[in-house]
Amino acid sequence: MGFRSLGNFPAYIAMFYLGIQAYKYQWLDKLTVKHASVGICMWLFALITMFYLHAINSEYASSSYVLFRGFTAIGMSMCVLYVFKTFFNKNNDWTKWLSRTAFAAYVFQDIALYSVAKIYQPLMTQTPLINFFVVGIPSVIIAFALAGVICKTPKFKNIF
Repeated sequence: MGFRSLGNFPAYIAMFYLGIQAYKYQWLDKLTVKHASVGICMWLFALITMFYLHAINSEYASSSYVLFRGFTAIGMSMCVLYVFKTFFNKNNDWTKWLSRTAFAAYVFQDIALYSVAKIYQPLMTQTPLINFFVVGIPSVIIAFALAGVICKTPKFKNIF
């Protein structure tokens, strides 16, 4: 299900709660370029702090990833949400279908990722970007195709 570590569970719960609050108070409708800029500044602050702590061999260097991950997740998400809200917020049959199947695709993404990675494993290259495209793109397509089938099943229609 994508929950790789119990240590990340509180973050999942917190983000789920924030998602509910965002919907309840329409935070995404109120998102502006100012918020996107603040998000990028948060991310840059965390990135610079992490590099600084590693450069001076601080005892807190290993803990800096916690700071970096939190600020990256929230800061970059604010920026990406603003960009997509501004430039890609279109409503058509394709986006309705993607929206309808997104949660199921998230839940079953590991099946698609594992399958594609296992098939591609003998051909893996030393270039991570090539591996990302060769495994990532088909995995997303397969995950959404699987989600589309699952969402049409009567028993799962109410869940997803």
